[in-house]
Amino acid sequence: MLSMVGPVPLIGEAAGAGLGQWTNSPEEWGQGWDALGKRYWSNLAYNAVRQTITYGGSLALHEDTRYFGSRRSGFWPRAGHALLSTFTARHADGRDLFSVSGTAGVIGAAAISSAWGPPSWRGPGNIAENAGISFASTAATNVVREFLPDIFHRPRK
Repeated sequence: MLSMVGPVPLIGEAAGAGLGQWTNSPEEWGQGWDALGKRYWSNLAYNAVRQTITYGGSLALHEDTRYFGSRRSGFWPRAGHALLSTFTARHADGRDLFSVSGTAGVIGAAAISSAWGPPSWRGPGNIAENAGISFASTAATNVVREFLPDIFHRPRK
C-alpha cells in the first residue's frame, strides 16, 4: 500500500509532475497550477494502476517484486544488478527471474493511462515511450537503492 500512497510515491510523483511542467509535457495541458495538478494526479493514477497490476500478478505468479540489494562487491557488478532488477523478481526458490508481473504493471499502466491522457499519449509508439520512461526511472531508483546505504554507512539487509 505504501508503494501506492506512501511518502515516496507522493513526493516522487510531485517531482515527476514538476519535471513535466518544466518541459511542458504533455503540451496539451499547458502551464499553470491547473496543468501542474493534472500532471500530478495523472502520475498518481498511473502509479496506482501500475502497482495494482503488479501486486495482483505477483500474488498469482508468486513473484516478490521488491528490490533486493546485491551481495556482490564492486561498482559495476552492483550497478548491473540494480539495472537488471528492473526486470526481475525473486521467486519461491530464491532465484531472481524475469518478472512477468512487474513488466505487465508498467506496460499495462502505460496503456491504460493513454485513455485519460491527451491525444499525444495515444498509440503504440507513445505507449511504448511512456513504458520506457517508467522502466528507466525504476532502473535509476534501483541504482539509488543499491548505493544509498553506502553513502549513509548503513548495513545492508
